[in-house]
Amino acid sequence: MPSGAINLLNSLGIVDCICFGAECDDTVLLSSIADKIIENQEAIWQNIRDMDKNISFAANRSMALMNYLDADEYVEIGKSNNILGIEYIKQIKLLNSSIEPVAIKRNKSGFKDMDINSDMPSSTSIRYTLRKHDLSLLLTSVPGEMHSALRTHNYVLNEDMFKLLKYKIETMTIDELNNIHEVKEGLQYKLKKAIIEAEDYEDLLRIVRSKRYTITTVKRIFVNIILNITKEMFKNALNYNKMYAHVLSTNKQGKLLLSQISKSSNIPLFTSINDNILSNLDREMFQMINLDIFASNTHSIISNSKLNLDYTNKL
Repeated sequence: MPSGAINLLNSLGIVDCICFGAECDDTVLLSSIADKIIENQEAIWQNIRDMDKNISFAANRSMALMNYLDADEYVEIGKSNNILGIEYIKQIKLLNSSIEPVAIKRNKSGFKDMDINSDMPSSTSIRYTLRKHDLSLLLTSVPGEMHSALRTHNYVLNEDMFKLLKYKIETMTIDELNNIHEVKEGLQYKLKKAIIEAEDYEDLLRIVRSKRYTITTVKRIFVNIILNITKEMFKNALNYNKMYAHVLSTNKQGKLLLSQISKSSNIPLFTSINDNILSNLDREMFQMINLDIFASNTHSIISNSKLNLDYTNKL
């Protein structure tokens, strides 16, 4: 979530700027939009709640914002990367953070463009091409280091999660599915029926999605099911309101930053996890890190990689 990412960076105490790609590189304009959304947040949400439930959330949100934005601002709120950038700026403002947001204009391909032969192909087209399992198609589309990593490491696609997702939904009870975070309004019954009909991940996504449940929401729910993230777990994590930073990898320059972060950060900083560290954590932090480890190991299982690598590798 954008709010979590900005909260974490702000808590490190050394981040003075974030850069993000967006369709609009006018940071002042994006900041103005963020200000108006913050100022009218309650009214906007009330407008959305009062709108037609048969229309998608995105469409209802767009119509609600029409009442509060200028024409040049309204044009920008429907573009995928602008939406994310505005959320970053909103959180910076809500935290009263000194972090400066800088938007970098997205050139060439749009967020959903599928042309892999573009000078700057979209991440969507790269992921779609990976599904063909022919890395030669990406030779001119990604940096050399990335292409080398894709050749030597097992990468995970949505389709790779289907068997695990199918097992989880099939073996969970209706009540257990209902307890999963973001599952509501009878979606548990639809999931049970859909998993029998679906032939693959994309088919399952197509069956479950609706105007009320967007593709992005359904994908999140699938991950929540695989990791067994319940409504109670999510609520407890929000109420706990504490974070930690886990460093996966670094270089020489990064190690210098780690030294500064260790002095300025107001959240725990972990470069590796062991039993001694785990034994000294409070219950809530212990549960959060265990979920993180479980998520990492689930990825390793799907990609046929060694377990616990993210938590035992030395920097």
